[in-house]
Amino acid sequence: MKKTIAAGMALLLLAALSFASASEAGTVTDPLITRSYIDGTYADSVIKAGTEVIEARLEAFRQLLNSDPLRGLSLTQTDGWEPWASQVGCSATLVTGASFMLTTGNAEVEITSGEVIDVAAGEAVASGSELRRNARYFCTEDTVAVFKSVDGTAFMVDGRFSPDAGTSRQYQDYSDVLGLEWYTDFARYVKSSGLYHDYDSDTFRPMETITRAELVYALWNACGRPESTYAPAFTDLQEDWYILAVCWAAERGVTAGTTDTTFSPMGGVNREQLATILYKCAQILGSDITPRTDLSVYSDWENVSDWSAEQISWATAKGYIAGMADGTVKPWGSATRAQAATIIMRYAEDNIPEDAPEAPAPVDSADDPAPSAGEDGTVG
Repeated sequence: MKKTIAAGMALLLLAALSFASASEAGTVTDPLITRSYIDGTYADSVIKAGTEVIEARLEAFRQLLNSDPLRGLSLTQTDGWEPWASQVGCSATLVTGASFMLTTGNAEVEITSGEVIDVAAGEAVASGSELRRNARYFCTEDTVAVFKSVDGTAFMVDGRFSPDAGTSRQYQDYSDVLGLEWYTDFARYVKSSGLYHDYDSDTFRPMETITRAELVYALWNACGRPESTYAPAFTDLQEDWYILAVCWAAERGVTAGTTDTTFSPMGGVNREQLATILYKCAQILGSDITPRTDLSVYSDWENVSDWSAEQISWATAKGYIAGMADGTVKPWGSATRAQAATIIMRYAEDNIPEDAPEAPAPVDSADDPAPSAGEDGTVG
């Protein structure tokens, strides 16, 4: 390509010189430039000079590309302030005119070129600086800056930026779910299906222990919110949102009270209690309750209560409850809302087909056995 361009330049010069030679000499037998000179020395020198010019311009272009801080960046344009989140060690690269605001976690900035201004302080920040939460950082002219997550972070961004693979739009159903946690899909499931009661529609409260009322309410929703005219003798049912669910659970034998007159709706649920309630619900639905796991594979199997051994064995065999990384099953450990969401999603998808009719209630609808003193303080 380069030689073709140079040859073209030479031909243009040759044409011009030939025209000048003919007009000045007056005859073709008395040329100012000989044919051998044109074919040899002159043509070679023109091609060499043209090649050098082209090479110089190509090198200048290559240097320009190498000096361009935006090379290789695929820029995203936000629509105003947008919530995003980054995993540990991941980053977002912002360019001129973009703003960054850290809302959760810790992050630092590495400046490739230009300046980043802390708008509230009215001063530039140094490359490598840790960022203040809820402070706006603005990228000035000719700026490229990498905002790197030290731990799991959530942030707001406005303008053009390039997120890496570990940075994504924040999960927006709950303010306390970044969208990167292991329970994100399960939080999305319970939100979209309305299984959990939303005390505050903006929060998921993943690490809080699920209560008896919340668990029964979730299962009642998963079963299609069946009607119940049963009126248990519980005197501590004070909030409307769970009353129908508790009546259904008591009528169907999913769970009963902690005493003859109390249900303890705000009492926490541990893992073996959760397994027992799921097992009873599976009985009601006519699901397969025969699978079993040999509980001796868990190092703390002796902690499993006699009244829950069959249910824990079934729930682990079905994959609803998983053993811990340390080889334990932790039967007395509290079941968090995040864990319960995971278990209920797996359980519902496996046992509750859409529009399935409710199966007959079991004959035995006795109360759940209460844990003995010293387990974890929870009841029935």
